[in-house]
Amino acid sequence: MTGDALQAIGLVLVSLPLIALVALLTSRMLGVRRSWAKVLLAGVIGWSVANLVAFALADWDPDAPHLVRNLLFLALLATMVAAVAIDLLARPGSLPKGEAAALITIPRPGRKIREVVQPMARMRDVSRIARRNGLGPRLGRHREPADPAPVRIRRTLEECGGTFVKLGQIASTRADLVPPEYVAELAKLRADVAPAPPDEMRSVIAAELGADIDNVFASFEWDPIAAASIAQAYRAQLRTGEDVIVKVQRPGICETVERDCSVILRLARFAQERTSWGQDLGALELAREFVASLHEELDFRIEARNAREIAAATHGAHGVRVPRIYSEHSTARVLVMERFDGPSVADTAAVDALGVDRGELAHRLLRSILDQSLRQGLFHADPHPGNVVVLADGGLGLLDFGACGRLDPLEQHAMLQIIVAAARHDIPMLSEGIGEVASMPAMVDERALEHALARFVAANDAPEVGISAQAFVDLIPLLRRFKVRLPGDLTLLFRALGTLEGTLQAIVPGYSLADAARRIAGDQVPATPLPPEDLQELVTRELIAQAPTLQKLPGRIDRIAALAEQGNLRTRVALFSSEEDASVVTTLVNRVVLATLAGMAAIAGALLVTSEVGPIATGTTTISHLMGWTSIFGATVLGLRVVTATIRDGYN
Repeated sequence: MTGDALQAIGLVLVSLPLIALVALLTSRMLGVRRSWAKVLLAGVIGWSVANLVAFALADWDPDAPHLVRNLLFLALLATMVAAVAIDLLARPGSLPKGEAAALITIPRPGRKIREVVQPMARMRDVSRIARRNGLGPRLGRHREPADPAPVRIRRTLEECGGTFVKLGQIASTRADLVPPEYVAELAKLRADVAPAPPDEMRSVIAAELGADIDNVFASFEWDPIAAASIAQAYRAQLRTGEDVIVKVQRPGICETVERDCSVILRLARFAQERTSWGQDLGALELAREFVASLHEELDFRIEARNAREIAAATHGAHGVRVPRIYSEHSTARVLVMERFDGPSVADTAAVDALGVDRGELAHRLLRSILDQSLRQGLFHADPHPGNVVVLADGGLGLLDFGACGRLDPLEQHAMLQIIVAAARHDIPMLSEGIGEVASMPAMVDERALEHALARFVAANDAPEVGISAQAFVDLIPLLRRFKVRLPGDLTLLFRALGTLEGTLQAIVPGYSLADAARRIAGDQVPATPLPPEDLQELVTRELIAQAPTLQKLPGRIDRIAALAEQGNLRTRVALFSSEEDASVVTTLVNRVVLATLAGMAAIAGALLVTSEVGPIATGTTTISHLMGWTSIFGATVLGLRVVTATIRDGYN
């Protein structure tokens, strides 16, 4: 190998870290995120241009004075210009903006390094699976994946397994956050998990109970009746003779979940900032909700509390029972509950063999769930057929209280209004019920919303059946179009009613949940005018409630009339009350300020560079010249930041 070749290789090796350093510095100076490919491409272009210009200015003399200084200075400027040029050439809509374009800050580098290093192996596995399924960023021109994004996401979660399958299952219940096409696909997720060995599970039980298993249980069947990603369930009998189900967390699951949650949050942030499907899905918000929900599932004390509260509130009403929780033998990782022996309500042959009226079973189950949600405020959120069994005495038993929702009194009243209004086609009442609890933007078009609700009710009102429970789930995407968001637990109830409708139709084919629910809810919201005595009581109660306001009303009217007569009546208008309007104005002001500062710095720099006065810094360079070039450099950075941000706003 010749000396020139070795020199060229050495130059390339020295240039690579300098290119990376210059690229990172310019990325931070411009203040927006870019992919690593674009950052390095801008660095290569900028470094190449800077080398040509710097050597040309030095008459191609590698020993010329100030060559290195000029090279670095020109490299920064050329790389920034190259980065802006790459943005100009980007496909419209592909550039992140707003918070997604902000720079990553690292306030605690030590902690951040640990957070990155610890889940690194799992991160690599998940990233490889995601890229294989076409979910990673594409470099260059590649053929679009054949399958739609929901299918690719579902397939990726299945291959990742464990916590990721659980993520998809929870996401499929959040129709308020997830678009309907994703909900439908994620609902297909199934966890195929091999049971953990009995010795490992025995160690968990002994450690949690603080005693040998034989001292607590008279018998224990180590063949699990169910094995999921987080826990396994076993049949057992206590020393006192009660038949129980023992739910035990898998060993090491907490550490696995924490590691996977860290990976999920990082991937969700990346997906939301860098991919169109991540932005459509609201990946980061969904991931945060999932992590919070999963942490609750890891604590069996929450499930035990839910079961006790529902049992205390219902007292076995409507012939529906909740298993007793044996608190003295239950911990955060072990749950011991009463065992219900009986067939699933979906096993119609076994139910008929018990001589139970299936229509009555369906009606009792519906009344119980509605009573839990509309009266008690705490309801079972996953009433699928596997969680409802028929007992030997003809009663119903509810199982699995890990998924429960809570409604406050305002949400209960709103839900009641929504059910009755939809059944009666009372659109103003439906809109009022939604408005009571929904988060609505300041500038929502209420007339357009009511028209959309009217069309929705008409389209979903099937002859002789009425509105299905699934229609309430489908209502959520409609509200999302108007940026109207219902509380999470209310949408959870919508989803629970959709699941319940499937269970009821498994018991009695063709069962109309909406029609039966309207009759039940109608008992609480009467369709006929109030009797005179009830009307008098209602008017009296409202007059008492409004008495303070009525007392102040004449004085206020008189004061308004006097101010109007004097010409002093004023109104206060809150400009930019909308967050979107305020954001636009804030962005505009920031851009104007930066552009003004850039212009002033450029003028000041030009004046200083042309000045011949001032003390000498080095050689023939004065301090005025140094300050001038520094000012011009700062003006260039500020100007290019404004240009970059403007390009991204316009392209998106």
